[in-house]
Amino acid sequence: EFMKLESFLGKFRRVVVTPHVLAEMSNLAKSLGEHTFRDFLEKCVEDLQLFHEIYIGKNDIVQRNEFTRFGITDTGIIIACEEHYEDCVVLVQEEALRSKCNDRGLYTINFWGILTS
Repeated sequence: EFMKLESFLGKFRRVVVTPHVLAEMSNLAKSLGEHTFRDFLEKCVEDLQLFHEIYIGKNDIVQRNEFTRFGITDTGIIIACEEHYEDCVVLVQEEALRSKCNDRGLYTINFWGILTS
């Protein structure tokens, strides 16, 4: 699955992440067990260093209407795209976030669609 995602992301000029996305990615990998976690992090170190990181402060996030519906990570993604990258593609898992992004004029691609293609 990681190879499919890596190949897909390689098609883009720039991959943008927030610290919240990185934390969720790390927590998900950690839930797969210590060995898998370590292997995963070792495989993605180079890619992670190439990603462009945007910090969205907690106060900016919690003041948005989206916060109570989508939480910290997804609201941060919406803000990052709206304020920094109008022509971005948002990788989404949930239909609600996809719909919200599309309503805001942001293009989305389903994460699970990439893995199953």
